[in-house]
Amino acid sequence: MVYKVKFRITHFEIRNISVSIQDLCINDISQFSLSQESSKESDLRFNSTMAEEAKAKGNASFSSGDFTSAIIHFTEAIDFDPTNHVLYSNRSAAHASLHQYADALSDANETIKLKPYWSKGYSRHGAAHLGLNQFDLAVTAYKKGLDIDPTNEALKSGLADAEASVSRSRSAPPPNSFGDAFKGPEMWSKLTADPSTRAFSQQPDFVSMMQEIQKNPSNLNLYMKDQRVMQSVGVLLNVNFRSPPPPPGDDSEVPHPDMGQSSREEVPDVKKKPKPEPLVTEEKEKKERKERAKKENELGNAAYRKKEFAVAIEHFCKAIEIDDEDISYITNRAAVYLELGEYNECIKDCDKAVERGRELGSDLKMVAKALTRKGTALTKMVNCSKDYEPAIEAFQKAVIEHRNSDTLERLNEAEQAKKEWEQKEYFDPKIGDEEREKGNDFFKEQKYPDALKHYTEAIKRNPKDPKGYSNRAACYIKLGAMADGKKDAEKCIEIDPTFSKGYSRKAAVQFFLKEYEDAMKTYQEGLKHDPNNQELLDGVSRCVMEPASCETIPEKGVLSLEAVSKAGETVQAVMLEPVPKDAMLSLEKAIEIDDEDISYITNRAAVYLELGEYNECIKDCDKAVERGRELGSDLKMVAKALTRKGTALTKMVNCSKDYEPAIEAFQKAVIEHRNSDTLERLNEAEQAKKEWEQKEYFDPKIGDEEREKGNDFFKEQKYPDALKHYTEAIKRNPKDPKGYSNRAACYIKLGAMADGKKDAEKCIEIDPTFSKGYSRKAAVQFFLKEYEDAMKTYQEGLKHDPNNQELLDGVSRCVMEPASCETIPEKGVLSLEVKRFVK
Repeated sequence: MVYKVKFRITHFEIRNISVSIQDLCINDISQFSLSQESSKESDLRFNSTMAEEAKAKGNASFSSGDFTSAIIHFTEAIDFDPTNHVLYSNRSAAHASLHQYADALSDANETIKLKPYWSKGYSRHGAAHLGLNQFDLAVTAYKKGLDIDPTNEALKSGLADAEASVSRSRSAPPPNSFGDAFKGPEMWSKLTADPSTRAFSQQPDFVSMMQEIQKNPSNLNLYMKDQRVMQSVGVLLNVNFRSPPPPPGDDSEVPHPDMGQSSREEVPDVKKKPKPEPLVTEEKEKKERKERAKKENELGNAAYRKKEFAVAIEHFCKAIEIDDEDISYITNRAAVYLELGEYNECIKDCDKAVERGRELGSDLKMVAKALTRKGTALTKMVNCSKDYEPAIEAFQKAVIEHRNSDTLERLNEAEQAKKEWEQKEYFDPKIGDEEREKGNDFFKEQKYPDALKHYTEAIKRNPKDPKGYSNRAACYIKLGAMADGKKDAEKCIEIDPTFSKGYSRKAAVQFFLKEYEDAMKTYQEGLKHDPNNQELLDGVSRCVMEPASCETIPEKGVLSLEAVSKAGETVQAVMLEPVPKDAMLSLEKAIEIDDEDISYITNRAAVYLELGEYNECIKDCDKAVERGRELGSDLKMVAKALTRKGTALTKMVNCSKDYEPAIEAFQKAVIEHRNSDTLERLNEAEQAKKEWEQKEYFDPKIGDEEREKGNDFFKEQKYPDALKHYTEAIKRNPKDPKGYSNRAACYIKLGAMADGKKDAEKCIEIDPTFSKGYSRKAAVQFFLKEYEDAMKTYQEGLKHDPNNQELLDGVSRCVMEPASCETIPEKGVLSLEVKRFVK
C-alpha cells in the first residue's frame, strides 16, 4: 500500500511524495494528522506569503521592462491568492505593455469585479479599451473611475487621451488599403489561397522580395518589373493586371524563379475597380435616422406632459424602432407605462433598457435611471414584505451604477416600508411577553448575550412595548455598549413618556460618562411624570454630590470593583455605580479569555468612542474587522465595527477631505451588512462633506461672474453651456436666489420641467420675496395645465410684490385659460406663451 503525503518546509513545497506504509510507524503518521482548522490557517498564511513573494518578483520584472516574466510571476501570485484585486491589476498592466489588450481587458474586468470602488481598476479598464481602439468604451471606463476618485491625475490623463482618440477616429482619413495589403500573416494567406500565386511562396527569391516590401511598401518600386510580384499585388489589392503577350515559343506557365531578375518588360496597366464610398452615406443616413428618432421622442415627451399617454407611447415606439441605440426612448416609454399603472410592461421596458445599455456601453446614469424606474414599479405591486425585495435589489443596483440622492431616497423608503410590513406580519404581543420573560431569566443568571437575544425578539414581536427596550437597555449597559443602551432608553421614553425606567436607564449612561448636567436633566424630566420615584430621586442626589466630590476621591476609588462582583444583583444596583475603568477592565478580561468573539472588541471601541479617545476606538475597530475576517464572523458584527470606526473618524474632521476615510468605512460597512443606521450615518457624512466643500468653495464674486457668463450663453440660446455656468454659480454661492432662478429658466428651455420647478422652489425657499421664483414655478405649472396650482403660485408671489406686472399677467392667463382652452388650437395654447413668459 502506498500513501500520498504532502508537507511544507518554510517557503519550499514538496508534493506527492510516495511513502510506503512499512516506512512509517504509527507515531510518524500521527505527526501528519493536524487539525483541520490549524491546517486551513497555515494554508492561508502560506498562500499569502507565497503570493506576496511572487508579486514582488513580478513588480521587479515589470520595473526592469521584462513584461513576459512579470506576467508569469503575477499569474503565480494569483494562483496562491485569487481574490487579490491588485494582482489582476498588475497583470493587466503587464499585458497592456506587451500590447496584449484583450488579456489586459479580461484582467481589468476581474479587478473591478473584486473591488468595484477601486479607481485604478477603471484606469486599467480604460487603457485596455484604448489599446483595442474601443475609444468610446475607454471614455466610459475613465469616467467611472473619476466618479470614484475625481482628483486622480492618471484617470484625468487617460480620459483626455481617450476623448482625443474619439475625435481623431471621427475625423480620421480612410485607411490606406495599399499599405495594409502587405501587413501581417494575412498577406501570405491570400497568396497561398489564390491558384495563380500559390507556387510563388515556394521560391526563395520571391519570398525575399515580398518580405522587403512588407518592411517598407515603397520597396515595391524596386521589384515592379518582376511578373510574380505584380501578379501578387493584383491578388492582394483585388485588381486585374493586363499582362503583355508572351514572346514567341513561350508558354504561359508560372515563371521560373530567375525570371524576375532578367525581365525587362514594361509595367502592365492596372484596371482598378471603382472604390465605393459607403461610409459617408452610412454616416449621413445614421445622422438623419437619429434626427427622426429625436423628433419622435420630443413629440412623445410633449404628449406625456399633456397626459396623452396613448399618443406618447406611439411616438416612443417609433423612436425606438428608428434608433435602437438610445435607451432613453425605452426608459421614456417605461415612464408612461408607470403612469398608466401597467407595471409589468414598465418592468419589461426597464429590463430591456438595462440589457441594451450594457451591450452599447451607454451612460451609467441612463442605466441607473432604468433600474430606479423598475424599482419604483415593483414598489407599486407589493402585497407583503417579501415583495419589496426585488424592488430593493433594483434600487441597490441603480446606486451601484450611479449614486444619486433620488435613488438613495427611494431605496431607504423601500427598506423602511419593508421593515414596517415585516413588523406588521411579525407582530404578536403574547409571544413578545414570553420572550421578554426568557430574557429576564437569562439576565438573572448573568447570561447577558442570551438575554439580549430574547429581548430583541420581544421587541420584534411587540415594538410598541416600552419594557422590551428598557430591559434591553439594561442588558447593553451590562455588556459595556453604552451608546446602544442610551439609544434603547430614549426609544423607551419615546414610546411611553410616563415610564420612569426609561429615564433612569438613560441617566445612568450619562452619569457613567460623567455627563452630570445631562443626567440631572434626565432625572428631573422623569420626576415630572413620577414625582415620588425613589430611583429618580436618588439619581438627582448623586448628580448634586458627584461634581463636588469627584476631585477629592482618588481615581482608583471612583471605579468600584463591587460593580463587577455584584453582577448578579439588580440592574439598578449596577447602574448606580457606573465606573468606566471597571467596564474597560472587564472587557479586556473578556477579550483575553475569549478572542473568538469580536463583540467584546467592538464594545471596548464603543467605550473609547464615548470617552473621546477616537484613535483607540479606531484601532479596536480595525482589530475587530481583521479578527472577524480570520474567524469568518457574522457580517453584521464586522459591519458594526466598520460603522463605529466611521463614527470615530467623523469626530476628528477638520476639513472636507477628512470625511473621506469615514465615508469609505461606512461604505464598507454597508457592503458587509446593509442596515438603516449605517446608511443614515453614511448619508450624514456625505452631507457634512458636501457642506464643508461648499464652505471651502464659497466665493460670491466668482459666483456672480459665472452667472453673467451663463446669461450671455442664455441670450445666444446655448442652453447647455448656460446651464453649466449657472450650476457653477450656485456652487460658489448657494444662498443666491438669482442663480436658481436663472437655472430654472434654463431647465425649462431644455424641457426639463421637473428640474426647473425644483430650482424655482429652491429660489423661493432662499428668498420668499423674490418674485422671479414664483413666476418660474408658475410657468412650469401653467405649461403642464395645472392651472389651479399656477394661480396659487402667482397669488403667493403677489403677496410679496403686489404690483409685479409679470405675476398679474400670469393671474389673468390662469383665469382665462380654462374657459378658452377648448376653443384655442392645442398647438398654440402653451408653448409660445411660456417661452415669452420665461425669458
